Amino acid sequence: MKIDQIKLKIKECADYVDKIFSHQFFPIQINERPFSELKNLISDTDIREAAELERVIEKLLREKNMIYPARLGRILAVLNILSDKYENITNRYKFFISHSSKDTPIIKKFLEKILRLGCKFDEDDIFCTSIEGMGIKTGEDIRSHIKKSMQLSDYIFIMISKNYIKSDICLNEMGASWVLEKKVKPFLLPPLEYDAIWLSEVLKNSHINDSAALDSLRDELIAEYTLKKGTTSNWNDQKNEFITYMNELVT
Repeated sequence: MKIDQIKLKIKECADYVDKIFSHQFFPIQINERPFSELKNLISDTDIREAAELERVIEKLLREKNMIYPARLGRILAVLNILSDKYENITNRYKFFISHSSKDTPIIKKFLEKILRLGCKFDEDDIFCTSIEGMGIKTGEDIRSHIKKSMQLSDYIFIMISKNYIKSDICLNEMGASWVLEKKVKPFLLPPLEYDAIWLSEVLKNSHINDSAALDSLRDELIAEYTLKKGTTSNWNDQKNEFITYMNELVT
C-alpha cells in the first residue's frame, strides 16, 4: 500500500532528522538513503517536494555526506509539508476506472451491478471521473487529482471501447497504469473485438459482458479483499442484469 509506505518513510526521515539535530554544532556524516527512498516514493504525486529532496540529496553527495545538522532545515520543512499533507489521508481507492466519458451509461451500470450490488463495494472504494460522488470535486486540479488517484488505487480497470481508443487522454491513462505497475484489468466494450485493436497483442482482454470473466473477477476480488461472498443467487442476478443490459445495447 503505497500511501502507508509514504507515511512510514516520512516518519522514518523525521525521526532521523530529530536524532542528528543533537549534533548541530559539529559536521557529521549523514546517510542519504531514507531521504532518497522517500523522494522515489513521492516522485509521481508530490513533484515539488520530491524536487526539493533531490536538491538536498545532491548537496549531501557533493559534500560527501558531511554536513552541519543545522543545515537540514530545508529537509525538515519538506517533511513538515508532507506530514501535514498525508496526516489525514486514511482513505485510498480500490479501483480507478479508466474510461471514455462517452461510455458513462455503461460504466455506471457496471459499477452499480458488478462492483457495488454484486461484490458489495462502497462508493468510496471507487474513483470514476464521470460518476457523481466518485470523481473530482469542484476546485480541484483535474490532471493532478487523476494522477494521484491512479497512484493511490489498487486496481485500474481499463474500459476499452471505440471511444476509448480515439481518446489521447484515455490512452495516456492506459500507459500510466503500466508504468505504475498496478493490477490492471482490461475489458472490451462491445461491439469492439480483439482483432480490431493493436492492444490485443499486449493485453489479456475480456469482454465486459462475458459471464465467466465476471465470475473470475468476483473470485479474485473476494480473495484480494477477504470479502464475504454473499449469496450466489444475488451475484448471478446482478451479473445477468448487467449482461442483459449490455446485450440489448449491442442489438
